[in-house]
Amino acid sequence: MRAPILLAILILISTTGCKDRHKSATTAGKSQSKEERSTKLSDEVKRRLEGLRAAGLPVTQEELASWYAAESLTNNAESIYLAAFDHISTNATTRKFLPPNSLNLPAGNAAMTAAMKKDFSVVLHENAEAFRLLGKAAEMPDCRYSYDFKGFETLLPNAGRVGNASKLLQLKAYALVESGETAGAVRAILDNVALAKSLDRDLLIGHMTQLAFCHSCGDAAQRLLNRASPTSDQLKKLELAFKNLDSILDSMKGLKQCVVGERCGAIDLMTRPVADIKKLFAELGSTNLEGLDMDGYLQSAPFNEDFLMTLDIYENYEKAYGTPFPHNLEIYKNVEQLAGTAKDKQYYFTTMMIPALAGILDKQGVALARIRMARLAFAVEQHRLSNGGLLPEKLEQISPKLPDAELMDPFNGQSLHYQKEPRGYQISSVGVDGAGGVKRLAGADASNPNSPPSEAKSKPKTGAPAGSLLVFVVAK
Repeated sequence: MRAPILLAILILISTTGCKDRHKSATTAGKSQSKEERSTKLSDEVKRRLEGLRAAGLPVTQEELASWYAAESLTNNAESIYLAAFDHISTNATTRKFLPPNSLNLPAGNAAMTAAMKKDFSVVLHENAEAFRLLGKAAEMPDCRYSYDFKGFETLLPNAGRVGNASKLLQLKAYALVESGETAGAVRAILDNVALAKSLDRDLLIGHMTQLAFCHSCGDAAQRLLNRASPTSDQLKKLELAFKNLDSILDSMKGLKQCVVGERCGAIDLMTRPVADIKKLFAELGSTNLEGLDMDGYLQSAPFNEDFLMTLDIYENYEKAYGTPFPHNLEIYKNVEQLAGTAKDKQYYFTTMMIPALAGILDKQGVALARIRMARLAFAVEQHRLSNGGLLPEKLEQISPKLPDAELMDPFNGQSLHYQKEPRGYQISSVGVDGAGGVKRLAGADASNPNSPPSEAKSKPKTGAPAGSLLVFVVAK
């Protein structure tokens, strides 16, 4: 799998309307001698690049590779994880649940069909060695996956395989919950959390994968609490694992690394020889670039303005990722304003590069909210065990067991909402638009505790998904 910058170029170059300002009447017979030149960087661009180096941040791909591997790991779980990925079955039954196919787990609190139970049993058997190795790797403290750094062509060979492993661990948790093997289901969830943590040193593709794993871990935990009764010790293990994942997301470490990697990819593209850049644009075959004097643009003042705008936006990303939720959401608005300015001024590279990180802070917040809702549910279940099966009436009855910051909804800075129901309880976050409120979702009831957030009725901000209320429902 290739890095997101190339993906952004492939998708967005056909939609950006940046050609008019920088067209020229260049003919097809123009001399090609200029193509061997590099882009002409202004003194200000050079100063900014040296400033990044002075701050200990990489600028070239060679520097990025050294920066990425700078931290010494004595017990790197990578080789064990790779061996586990190699042992994932290629048989038809396993493939049925892996991309491009949907995992098709049972919706809400619904029981598995007999056919699904049979298939899941086969999958567990076919992948027994892969599951054993995933469990072994989960016991190791550190992991860092290897990359072949080539700028926007950086190869990320294990993104798909690690995703397959996570899906199988989620499937295993569901299957063992269904068969009454609660301890095994808890172990599968813990192994999936460890797999998510294995990506905490990764760049953008790895980080996006990690955020997806947070949802699968939260979904499995919700299934467990709805259809099984974990012990106090099992709940403590789950709480500790989810707390560690909470700390990783809350620190913004992954997002900061994403900025470093994506900025290096952008700089790599914008400082390549003119011929290389023109070749890439020609291979993309965009009709929006017809008539553009690319050689002239890459030697011009507007190109340097474009370069500086790209650096400005990445700098604002860094500021946002260095600020805790929900205050970073306000800083993020600066990025949106700069992106709008770049589009208005028809800056080619800025409009192509920046969307790779667009919306990722919202995704980070949703994943963090999902993990915190699960943690609050673990605390509720501990209360239930300690009080003869009675649920807390109010959040205040369990909040002393969790610090305020760990109960905080990332999107409004207030506590997550807890509501006891006639059968079970609901935990909710206001979601991306910050206006989800605390009302019940349509369908989020005892018969369907996994109701999708899209059913919430709230007015979103521009660009936010309609109805972004997030819920975690336990109906027992």
